[in-house]
Amino acid sequence: MSALMSVVTSPLYERFGHQKIIITGVFLTFLGILGTTFAPNLWVMYLTFGVILGGGFNFVYNPSINLVTAYFPKINCTRATALASMGAPVGLLVILPLLDIGFHLVGWRNSYRVLAGVYLLLTLPLCYFMMPPGPTYLQQISEAEKESIPEKEKFISTGSKSDDDGKREEISSEDKKEHYKNNLCYTMETINEHYKTDYLNHKTNEEHIPEMDNFIPPAESSDTKQSEEKKEKYRHDWQKYISILWLPQHWLYFFGLMGSTLAAVFNSISLGSLLIHNGYTEDRATFLITGMIIAELLARVLVAAFGDCLPCARTLILPATCGMAGVVSLLLGFYSEFPVVILYLAGTGIARGVMFALPYGVAVEVFGAEKSVEVYTSMLVAFGLGGLLACIVPGLSFDLTGSYTASLHICAGIWIVCGILYLALYITHRKTTASTSAVGDRRIDVISTSEGYKVLLVPGESMKTMLDADLATTV
Repeated sequence: MSALMSVVTSPLYERFGHQKIIITGVFLTFLGILGTTFAPNLWVMYLTFGVILGGGFNFVYNPSINLVTAYFPKINCTRATALASMGAPVGLLVILPLLDIGFHLVGWRNSYRVLAGVYLLLTLPLCYFMMPPGPTYLQQISEAEKESIPEKEKFISTGSKSDDDGKREEISSEDKKEHYKNNLCYTMETINEHYKTDYLNHKTNEEHIPEMDNFIPPAESSDTKQSEEKKEKYRHDWQKYISILWLPQHWLYFFGLMGSTLAAVFNSISLGSLLIHNGYTEDRATFLITGMIIAELLARVLVAAFGDCLPCARTLILPATCGMAGVVSLLLGFYSEFPVVILYLAGTGIARGVMFALPYGVAVEVFGAEKSVEVYTSMLVAFGLGGLLACIVPGLSFDLTGSYTASLHICAGIWIVCGILYLALYITHRKTTASTSAVGDRRIDVISTSEGYKVLLVPGESMKTMLDADLATTV
């Protein structure tokens, strides 16, 4: 329920700001916990604990993880998002033992009332810091990203291009013209609105218009301009969510995340029953599950430490992880000996850590930080649907067969299929990136200067490098 609320919270925090929505989420979470303690029956608890508490958690989590990406759009993005996503499991490890003690001392209702009060007192003051980055910080990040770009990618003259060895070769005006034509679908998202019409006229007529060299848009009042900008923003709020649905990469990623979440959450729901069914005592099963949680946290720490400095694309880590998890799940389906159980718990713990910590960095790598809002929304919906299916598939297979062997085989198959989807995502993204531009996946802006129109090459997500070329000679 919590993850599915992302389709509501994302447009809200874009319109009203991160801080207001997070504060709303804090109060919803507080009311959900407190309301549960007064629930007279299970149906009321579905409302208070499932809907209100679950929705409140999403009101806090979704804007928060997007704020992290806003502060770290490229450099250290994986590290920052992985550390932020560790808050929930670490919090559970701290809170659950304390709640267990409270249940025995004062009962579960009073324990949750204390938890509600502590939560409100701790989290509400932290909302003061939940503000998007200012222009000064963004400028610093922009400079840091520029320094991180390899030297041969910092400036690429329109009169020459660099090959893999860094050598430059002259390119003709026809090649430049064809390059910008092929990149039109990418440039239109970032071209300044004041010059979009003129740019299209240039492309259509393929001739220079001297009268437009020193074109300056007419001045508008600040109130009118702000009003028009707000209307334009609100009009495109839902359009960008719809536009992401047309990308093949989105669906590969969506179904990959949904399937891997189903297989990973199976451990949270049915692992204890599986171990007890295989002859382990309840205490020993609890000890083994704790070991899996430790393996998950260790994987999250490793993702945070090395996720931004991998020797390969982050997307490739996902199919490798799915393959490992599929193998250990298949092994446990055939063998229930203690060494196999240990191998399964270690493998699935690592897979859970990777699958819940790395996807945000992969999303930025594949779709770019400028699309993080809509992509994160889709990701959280995939997480939610996978979690819902994880409540159904294992239990249904156990009811039909009387054992968890079929469930393990199903999970192994799902892991393998998700690995194939992630691998297809990597291949598709690589081909798309290679075909967008001879100088890499770059966005292009068009501006008007005293010397005429200038084309801006935008490396990565934010840095802009001026290309010394008049638009009339390149398109």
